[in-house]
Amino acid sequence: MDNKDIFTIDNATYPPEATRNFIYDQEWAGRFVVAIVDPGVTIKEELPAYRSGVEADIFLRSGHSHQDQKEYYEGMVWPGPVHFVDFLCPRTDDYWFNLIADFKKLLPFAGLWLDMSEPACFSNGHRDMFPTPPSHDHYTLNYPSFAINNADNQVELFSKTISMDARHVDGTRHLAVHNIYGFSESQRTAKALEKLEPGRRHFLLTRSTFPGSGRFTAHWLGDNYSDFANMKMSISGVFDFQLFGIPMVGADLCGFLDASNEELCARWMALGAFMPFARNHNAERPENIPQEPYRWTEVAKVTRKYYALRYSLLPYWYTLHYKSHKTGQPMIRPLFFEFPTFAELYDNDEQFMVGGALLVAPVLKRGTTSVQFKLPPGVWYDLVETENAPVLVKEGLYPVHMAADLQTIPVLFRGGHVILKQDPALTIRDTQLGDYHLMVALTLEGKAWGHVYFDNGISSDPGNNYSLIEFAVNCDQQSCVLDVYGTFGYRVAKNVVSVTLLSTFNLHREVSCAALNAQEISVDAQTSQYKLHVKNLSMDLNQAQQLRIVFTPT
Repeated sequence: MDNKDIFTIDNATYPPEATRNFIYDQEWAGRFVVAIVDPGVTIKEELPAYRSGVEADIFLRSGHSHQDQKEYYEGMVWPGPVHFVDFLCPRTDDYWFNLIADFKKLLPFAGLWLDMSEPACFSNGHRDMFPTPPSHDHYTLNYPSFAINNADNQVELFSKTISMDARHVDGTRHLAVHNIYGFSESQRTAKALEKLEPGRRHFLLTRSTFPGSGRFTAHWLGDNYSDFANMKMSISGVFDFQLFGIPMVGADLCGFLDASNEELCARWMALGAFMPFARNHNAERPENIPQEPYRWTEVAKVTRKYYALRYSLLPYWYTLHYKSHKTGQPMIRPLFFEFPTFAELYDNDEQFMVGGALLVAPVLKRGTTSVQFKLPPGVWYDLVETENAPVLVKEGLYPVHMAADLQTIPVLFRGGHVILKQDPALTIRDTQLGDYHLMVALTLEGKAWGHVYFDNGISSDPGNNYSLIEFAVNCDQQSCVLDVYGTFGYRVAKNVVSVTLLSTFNLHREVSCAALNAQEISVDAQTSQYKLHVKNLSMDLNQAQQLRIVFTPT
């Protein structure tokens, strides 16, 4: 931004043509730019966003004014005095679309980040508001006769935002619609992006949301602090927003306010690898320090390790997004969602499930190198150290104690599930160019099931151009059979080249033969006590398949 004015760039620091070429180069390499936008428009005659806003008459009115007067509400935000866009006014559609369309010509962004969308205001209401409750009735909307425990501390309703008596264009007082202001901004912005690029998915990120915002935008949990308490609290925050219908959510990793440190940032970056939205972000303040992962040796190591795992799990993540979109099913789940009969799990806000297949147990206390928790029934395998012996819980909750040095976050793969993985690369695009690998976690009975969703990743409505592929595995002491079936409407470019089976029974046995679709094939099979890894496969994901592995009798 130029002087932090919305829909501008600093031409001196970022020359327009050079900046556009830089962004095009990034897009060619598979990386994309998300631009920040605030709802406050700087009061400057030379600013197009201000002039067109006055012409369209879409700014909030002062609470002092009558409905038919154009005395615009004035607040203070990053660039100085601003007016606020009324996103509840239908006329705002054209105004907002034109600004976004012109800005995209200037800066070819791939997504927008809607910040300060509550709306935030540094002047705590109108610049001319009384700092204490006045005696006349004009400000009763700011000081209602009934108690409101605002911010859990009974602060004034206009604290860090605008006055509750501000008028919207239709005369509505802001108090009546404050909680949907951010929702309305997301809605208008999504509508503008759809108009700009019809039929194409857009990316939006915002701070202020309301139930239903997930249809338009992702969300981050707001300005947190760099401490272990805030890291732990972020887990329950993500739980909440799954229920609000906003599944693409996460916290500012390593903390936004105050100085982070190597231990905290290492733990938080590892945790963030298993959240839908993962971003390391902090404030530009004297008390803060740079906290990019490469600043600390341990943070760099753990970030490389678990974000490579995150990228390898992209087919699983994408399928979770699809299921959440179609059914509302949470992507990140408290343990009791999967195991509702155990009342002891109801208040567990430290461990969580990613979908139904993965259990994550982060380290949430300073100076700790292990985690202790109660594991629900089932067979649980180590997703990273796959050679480790599985943990079998037949009934009840089983107390476990797992080592977790600064390079480790325990991630358990639940028996009965199948996950499709890919070789990780530095970008999503390059990862999607890699071959596929099936990971199978067998139950005690030797069974597992899973599914994966594919489409082009671009169209807002893929129609019939999608694939929903299911995997069913049945194993015993003599053989293992993998059946692949489902809907094959999208052309998947790469094949499954390996299958890894994790089991409670001894797999350290020779494979006598293998057959794909009843045709014998030559494979490279590596076995250990709890693991069978079959390589040199070429399983087409565009049609039904059956793979049979037969063991040599003992």
